[in-house]
Amino acid sequence: MPIAPNMVDPVVWTLYDTLVLNAGSVVPSEFRFFQGGQDKAKTNVSQAERLPDPEWFNCWSIGFQFHTNVLKADIDQLLNNYFYEFWVGQKVYAEGPVQSAPSGYGLYGATAAAGEYAWSNGHPMVQNMIDLRLPPPIGDGLIGVTILQGQMFRVKLIGTSFTLTNANNGGQGMRLKCYLTGILSRGVQ
Repeated sequence: MPIAPNMVDPVVWTLYDTLVLNAGSVVPSEFRFFQGGQDKAKTNVSQAERLPDPEWFNCWSIGFQFHTNVLKADIDQLLNNYFYEFWVGQKVYAEGPVQSAPSGYGLYGATAAAGEYAWSNGHPMVQNMIDLRLPPPIGDGLIGVTILQGQMFRVKLIGTSFTLTNANNGGQGMRLKCYLTGILSRGVQ
């Protein structure tokens, strides 16, 4: 409950959620990020597909990052067969192949095990993230995609289902993180 009504506390923020699958698991043909949860290592969204009241979010960018130890063959399967959609309410605001939205975060080319590497979806630089802000003269270059208080949002991966490499063949499973970066406006406390 805010103690200063009609005022906001804006902060630069990143919302994140993680797809976690064990080695040998089937990657579903559709996966929704931002379903809520309690594990802060996997997500910082507590409610499914919405922010808690009175928060709202101005999203500047979207990105995806593979965690270390994911086999390159499994990453290639996902990158070659899946695309994403960023929904707010009943409208898609961004879509494309997963590799078109690098995270700007994560490791890049670090050795994880003999003969394998930790692959990042794009070089870890914030400048590599897809920019959702509209440049002048269309927009002001500052406003991105706004998620209003109580409004539903989600990021979906859609593609052709496949099975991850099993542990007997060196499979490590898959951890893919989705990031939404922008300005979070919270109630003043």
